[in-house]
Order: sequence, then structure tokens, then C-alpha cells
Amino acid sequence: MNDKFFDPVFVYRHRDRILPYLSRRRERLIHARKLEQFRDRHRGERCFVIGNGPSLTIHDLDKLKSEVTFAANKIYLAFDKTGWRPSYYVIEDDHMIWQHHDDISRMRGFMKFISNNWTLGDESGVTEPEKERVKKLLRRDPEIVLYPRVMLEGQEFPRFSSDACRVLYCGYMVTYISLQLAYFMGFTNVYLVGVDFAYSPCDTGSNTFVHAPHHPQDHFTPDYYSPGEKRYVPQLNLAETALACARGSYESQGRQIFNATRGGRLEVFERISLEEALAR
Repeated sequence: MNDKFFDPVFVYRHRDRILPYLSRRRERLIHARKLEQFRDRHRGERCFVIGNGPSLTIHDLDKLKSEVTFAANKIYLAFDKTGWRPSYYVIEDDHMIWQHHDDISRMRGFMKFISNNWTLGDESGVTEPEKERVKKLLRRDPEIVLYPRVMLEGQEFPRFSSDACRVLYCGYMVTYISLQLAYFMGFTNVYLVGVDFAYSPCDTGSNTFVHAPHHPQDHFTPDYYSPGEKRYVPQLNLAETALACARGSYESQGRQIFNATRGGRLEVFERISLEEALAR
């Protein structure tokens, strides 16, 4: 089949399929090259993966100024209150990307890892021209790295990837993506902070709902979501299964994940206080 790509007649006849394929192939190679520079960059080091739960405080962030940190989603809402900035920013939520791409693009001074698997359908209300505009905006940002994300279902779920150039698996929370990236970068010990894993019940009858004033706010700031924003319903049972998979993957290679969150409901990892973690 590859030989036929050198046949101009064959290429011309099948250009409607071949040209988009070659374009996607080229894009994947570009993304893989950008990701490759992070492979084992932090071998043997420690890092902190920061969640946006209600236990997270600005004082916690101030303590982490000299640490390597991963942060996600709307962590930028804390930027006007602290001089701390993440080493790496991570996002995979389709709704979050589409609704806040301008905020993401405005952030500067650190690398931003964004899923390249945007699955919003026609029901999202996002038009194809708008999707292409946003994709071009993100691709032009020199501080953005698009990573290949795959969602698994049924018996295939969960899986943990050690090679971000090839694939990162969805674990129903962005923390899972961060843990795979941290592994890929070579970190030995990872500490979770602000990963409360505690959401108030929100039965909407659908995986996606529009945030309203009466819906709970389960984050470090009471204005995390604005009325009218589209959100995914948390899938904590699936996320917990994925996190247990991450723990097994780390421990099989002599690495470890600790939970330095203040309170919360995540009991998959060994508990430790943030102060103890920093003193190590």
C-alpha cells in the first residue's frame, strides 16, 4: 500500500482519502516530536500534581513555588492571588477547551498539554469553522503541546501509558493524564494536592449538563463555574478504577504516588501531609 503513494495516478484518484490521511499523519509526527523532548526530562525527581478541589488554598500554592508542579483546567483563576505558576498545565475536558480556549491561550511562561482528541458532536452547538479556528489558534501557540488521547470502554478500560508520544489514556479526570505525563517525564515520587475527589450529587440524566446557580461548586473558588457553562458529570467510580491502575503502574517500577490532599475522599494512595512531603 505504501508503494502506491508514489504512484501519482493512484494518489490523484484517491486524493479525497489520501490527502486528509497524510495531513493527520504529519500532524501526529509534529506532536510526537514536541512530546519527545519531555521524555525522562525529570528522571528521579519529585513533583506535585495539583487538583482544583475545595481543600486547595493559595497558601498551599505559595509553598510550591520552588517545586515542579502540574496544574489543570481553571487553575488560572488563582493567578491574581499568588506569584506561583505551574511548571506544566494539563487539560483534556472538551467543554473546558472549547469554552475557555482564549484563557488558555493567554497563559504564558509554562508548557500547556492539551488533548488533540476533541469529540464534541453537533449537539455541542460548536460549528465546524469554529472548531477549525480554535484548533489553528492552539496549534500556533509555541507553549502548547497536543497529546494523543484515547478513551477506552468495557474490558479494555483502564490502561496506563508510559509513552505520551504514542498515547495517553482517559481516566475520567485530568489527574490521570497528569500522572501519565509525570511517569513519561521520569518522576519517581508524585504528590497529589487538592485532589479532594468529592463532588456533590448532581443527577441530570445525562453525561453533560449546563451549569446553573443551584448546582454545587466543588472547587477551590466559589465562582469556578459560571451559569451557562457546559460540564461533564463526574464519573468517580471509573476515575477511582483508573487511579488504582496508575498506582499499580508506578509501584511496578519502584515509583510511588502519595496523596497530600487535606481531607477529601481519595483513599487509593498512601496519605501524607503537604508539610511532610515538602520536608522530605
